[in-house]
Formats: sequence, structure tokens, C-alpha cells
Amino acid sequence: METNLPYYFDLLKKYVLSKAGIATLSPGDCKKITLDIRKSTGKYVSETTLKRFFGFASKKYNFSKFTINSLCEYVGYN
Repeated sequence: METNLPYYFDLLKKYVLSKAGIATLSPGDCKKITLDIRKSTGKYVSETTLKRFFGFASKKYNFSKFTINSLCEYVGYN
């Protein structure tokens, strides 16, 4: 399963962008997505975390289950 993780992360990124209505992502769009996630799910995923998720900022650690679950919930996956 570990070998398929990049595929699933790429797929989740596409779903998040689609849900947010963003065709071409810029770092500033992460703020909009943060607000939209909060409005849709009631959960807070920081702008910085989203920048790391989309590759605009470096990441030292893996994403938390909370972050991944929040993004999945945002795109409609329970």
C-alpha cells in the first residue's frame, strides 16, 4: 500500500482543487481552500498545511490523519 500513496495523494489534490473550483493553483489559493474547508466541514486545516500538501512549502513530516481525513471529508468521502 505504501507504494500507492503518491497516487492517492495526487488524486486527493485533484479532488480538492475541483471542489474548490480552482483550475490553476497558486499559493494564495490555499487561504481560500482553508476557509472553504472550514465552512464545509467545520474543521480547520491551516493555509501552511495546504501549502505543504500542494508542494509550495517544504514538509518535514507526514500529514496527520486529521488533515487527510478533513480533506477527504471536504471532497465528499466519508
